[in-house]
Amino acid sequence: MNAFYNTKLDSILRGLGVETVIITGAWTNMSVEHTARHGADAGYEIIVASDGTSTINDEWQKVALNYALTNVAVVARCEEIGEALQLGVGEVLGGVQVKSPSLYDLVGGELQKLATGFLFTEGPIWNKGGNFLLFSDMPGDIRRRWNEKEGIKEVMKPANKCNGMTYDADGNLIVCEHSTSTVVRERPDGRRETIASHYKSKELNSPNDVVVADDGSIYFTDPPYGRVPVFGVPRDRQLDFQGVYRIPAGGGNPQLLVSDFETPNGLCFSPDGSLLYINDSTRAQIRVFDVKRDGTISNSRIFFDKIGGGIVEEGMADGMKCDALGNIYVTGPTGVWVISPKAEFIGIIRIPEVVGNLTWGGPDWKTLYVCATSSLYRIQMKVAGNQSSYMR
Repeated sequence: MNAFYNTKLDSILRGLGVETVIITGAWTNMSVEHTARHGADAGYEIIVASDGTSTINDEWQKVALNYALTNVAVVARCEEIGEALQLGVGEVLGGVQVKSPSLYDLVGGELQKLATGFLFTEGPIWNKGGNFLLFSDMPGDIRRRWNEKEGIKEVMKPANKCNGMTYDADGNLIVCEHSTSTVVRERPDGRRETIASHYKSKELNSPNDVVVADDGSIYFTDPPYGRVPVFGVPRDRQLDFQGVYRIPAGGGNPQLLVSDFETPNGLCFSPDGSLLYINDSTRAQIRVFDVKRDGTISNSRIFFDKIGGGIVEEGMADGMKCDALGNIYVTGPTGVWVISPKAEFIGIIRIPEVVGNLTWGGPDWKTLYVCATSSLYRIQMKVAGNQSSYMR
């Protein structure tokens, strides 16, 4: 029997504009699985209450939740579902979309909204010494700080519509600025210096995201998002390509590594530093490169494809990080997509807003901080982030 095919229930739900169906009950003759699958086939978002359903024993229940509903439904506890219906600052939202049971070995807590009311949050980075998070609100042209005791504090305005940020091993903040089309280094004593602004006498497009390798060299992406209204300053581009660059550890002119991306965006290293992952937002894919001894990259190949449709409003590949096990976390439709080192789609950490970026933080680097449109979130993980030099 199909509860959603030419039935009175389906007619009522569609008449009310219902898009999400929550299922509870006993797994008699696999009725929960059948209802979930039929509902998903009919176009509904299906949520199954893990502690609101039951079967013959705990082992069968575990198998049912971990396998039978893979690719079909979001599994969450009743308490999490109830709180999700009225989510406010300080409240929690549980729920993951499971593609592989290994996701449960990574996610260790519930999603918590820390602050809201911003225009579009981006560029989060955790400061180990100060136990605080920095992040940007690009349309508002403000850099803010969050910590557990003080909450939100404005630290820089204007902020040159800064986007991606990271630290180097000496504690200097490395910042990609949209308004100035530069990468800058901000030292703890307040000194500020530009470390990249041009390539062969032409202005960079608008540096977007940045990472620092173990040898101190700096890698950054350069799409044109900072040359459009809202997220930057409208102006013509001087370069006819969108590249990925490297700045040598001792400084010097940016070295062009690759120029065939449509919109290069988030990037991160594998735990051993031998691989560099770079996503292409509009192509909705992640490419991976081998890192050579001289810091250049080679052997480009597609690591993961079809991260949504490359549409900003739906959520797309943007910010990206790696954990200590080599799993990749990338923004995409409905939240943060988790992909294994073997390119297996593990699942999605569901976020109720379009996600822009993410970073590891907390005293043990097992907290994932997420910038999503108007809000800042965090979720406790069972695995730590990949230990970049500033994290050690």
